[in-house]
Amino acid sequence: MVEKDSILYYLNNTKRKNQLKELKRAVDLAEEIHHDSLIRETNIKFGLQSYFKKKVKNLDLAHQNLKRLYMRSQDSLALAKMFHYKALFHLLNFTRDSSLYYYAESKNISVLIKDSLEVGRRLLSMANVQRDGKDLLGSEISAIEGLKYLEPINDYRYTGFLYTNLGLLSSRAGKYKEARRYLNKAKEINEKNPNGRRKTRAILNYFNNIGITYINEGNYDKAITFLKEGLALDSIAIKFRSKYYLLVENLSDAYILQKNPEKAYQGLKEANDLKVKNNDTKGLSTSHNLLSKYYYAMNDEKKALYHAKRGLEFAKESKHLLRETRALKLLAKSKIVNRKTANEYLKTYIRLNDSLFKRERTIKNQFARIRFETDKKEKENATLKIENENKQLEIEQEKQQKAIGFLVAIGSLLLLGISVLVFKNRRKKLAFEAQLQKVEVREEERQQIAKSLHDEVAGDLRMLHQQLEKDNQTAIAESLNSVTNNVRNLSHQLSSVNFDEVSFQDQLVNLVSDYFSSTCKISIRGLKENDWSILENSIKRTVYLCIRENVQNAHKHAKTTHIKIRLTLDKNKAYVSIEDTGVGFNVSEKAGGIGLKNQRERIQELGGKIEIQSIINKGTTIQIEIPIHV
Repeated sequence: MVEKDSILYYLNNTKRKNQLKELKRAVDLAEEIHHDSLIRETNIKFGLQSYFKKKVKNLDLAHQNLKRLYMRSQDSLALAKMFHYKALFHLLNFTRDSSLYYYAESKNISVLIKDSLEVGRRLLSMANVQRDGKDLLGSEISAIEGLKYLEPINDYRYTGFLYTNLGLLSSRAGKYKEARRYLNKAKEINEKNPNGRRKTRAILNYFNNIGITYINEGNYDKAITFLKEGLALDSIAIKFRSKYYLLVENLSDAYILQKNPEKAYQGLKEANDLKVKNNDTKGLSTSHNLLSKYYYAMNDEKKALYHAKRGLEFAKESKHLLRETRALKLLAKSKIVNRKTANEYLKTYIRLNDSLFKRERTIKNQFARIRFETDKKEKENATLKIENENKQLEIEQEKQQKAIGFLVAIGSLLLLGISVLVFKNRRKKLAFEAQLQKVEVREEERQQIAKSLHDEVAGDLRMLHQQLEKDNQTAIAESLNSVTNNVRNLSHQLSSVNFDEVSFQDQLVNLVSDYFSSTCKISIRGLKENDWSILENSIKRTVYLCIRENVQNAHKHAKTTHIKIRLTLDKNKAYVSIEDTGVGFNVSEKAGGIGLKNQRERIQELGGKIEIQSIINKGTTIQIEIPIHV
C-alpha cells in the first residue's frame, strides 16, 4: 500500500524540473510491486513526457516496458501504446515512413478494442506526418477517417485539430475559401474546449492560419486584420511565446508584401530580440530572412545582405534545409555581391531545392506504398472471404442437387443408405472423440510430469544444493545447480498450452511478437479469417506447438530473414503452412531428429500428416494437415 501511494505521489506531484526523474521512480516502483495497471499507467506518462523532452532512450525504455507487459498480460491497451511509442521513437529519429507504419498499427489495435478517442488521435498523428511529408491525399483521407470516430463522441480537442489539418491541406492546394471554411469549423469546435490554455492556443493558431490564407491569396488588408486580432489577445507574448513569434512575423511579412515595409520593422525587431534572448536558433533563421526581405523592400542592400547571411548561418546551424534555401534565394538576388558569388548562391539554392523536392517525393512514395499495401491487404482479405463464402455456397448447392436427384431416383434405398452412413459416421466420430480424449489424457500426464519436475524434483534438488553449499561442497553444489536448471527447462518443455485464459489467436500473436525483429520478419495469414472456436483444444494445442517448434528452428538454425505462416480451415480439416527463406537442410538426414519426431507423433495421434520440403540455401516449407472431425 505504501508503494502504491508513492507511485501515485510521483505521478501526480511531479515538478516540471524533475518530472522525468520522478516519473522514472514511479516506473521502477510499479515494476517492483508487479502491479500491471500501474506499470501501464506509469510507462504511458513516462513515455509521453520523454517524447516531449526528446529523450529517445527513455522513450524506447517505455516502449520496451509496455511490450513486456503485453507479452505477460495480453493487455491490448498496452499493445496499442507500445506501437504508439514506437511511432514516436521513429518520429524523433526522422524516419517518417516507419513512424506512419507504427501509428497505423496502434490505430488498428484501438479499433479492435473500440477506443474511438485513441483511434481519432492516431489518425490525427498520421494525417500530420503525411502532411509534413507532402502526401496531401493521404493526409486528407486520414483526417476524414479520424472525424468519423471523434465527432460521434463529441470530442472538442482533436476534432478541432483534424478540421485545422483539412484547412491547411486546402490552403496548400490553393483552395483558400474552402480552407477558411474548415478553419472556421475548427474555431467553432475549439471554443467549446473546457481547457482554457488549450483553447487559447487553438484560437491563436486559427488567427495565424486564416491570416496566411489571405496573404497567399494576395488580400493583405484582410490578413493584417486577422493577425492583429490574434496579437490583441491577453499576454500572449509571455504565455504563448512561439505563437506570438508566428503572428508578429506573418504580420510583418504582410506589411512588406503590402508595400508598407516601415510598419514591419518594429515587429520583426521585437521577435528577433526575443529569439536571441531565448537562444532560439531555428527561429532566428526565419527572423533574419524576414529582416533581409524588409531591407530589400527599403532598398538597403547592405543590411539586406547581412541579414540574409545571418539567416543562412542559423539555418545551417539548426539543419533546416527549407530555411536555408530561402536565405540562399535572398543572397542570390543581392545587387552588391559580385556575379560569381551570386551565381554560387543560386547554384547552391537550386541544388538544395532539388534535394528537398527529391526527398519529399521519396517520402511521399513511401507513404503511398504503405497506403497501397494496407489497402491491398484489406481487399485481399475481403476477396478471400467472398471466395470462401461462394465456394461454400457452391458446395452446399451441389449437395442439395445430388440429394434431390438421389431421393427421386431411389427413395427407399436412400433411406437405407442414409441410415448406414449415419451409423458409420457416428462410429467414426466416436472413435475420433476417443482419440481426442487419449490425446487430452496424454497432455494431462505431460502437464502433471512437468508440475512434479518443477515443484517437487527441482525443489528437492534446490534444498540439497543449499545443504551442499552449507557443507562447503561448492563444486558438487554447482553441478547440482546445473542439473536443477536442466530439470526446470525439461518441465517447461513438457508443460502444455492452455487456451482457456488466453485465446488461440492471442497465443499465436504473442508467439510471432516474441520472434519478430528487424532481421527476421514474420507474417501470418488466416488468423482472423477463420473461426478457431470450432476446434478442440487438443487440435489447437498441436497446431500451436508445431508452429512454435518450426519458428524456433527457423529463427535459431535457418538464418532466415522471413517466415510466412498460413492457416486455413475448411469443413473437415485444418491446414498449416510454414515457409522460411533460410539455409535449408537435408530432410533425410534430420528426419529422425527429436523435434521432427515429436511433431509427427502429435500430428499422427490426431490422424493428421506432415510433409517437409527443404532445399539447401533456398529455404524450408512444412505442410501440416489435421482432420477436425469425421
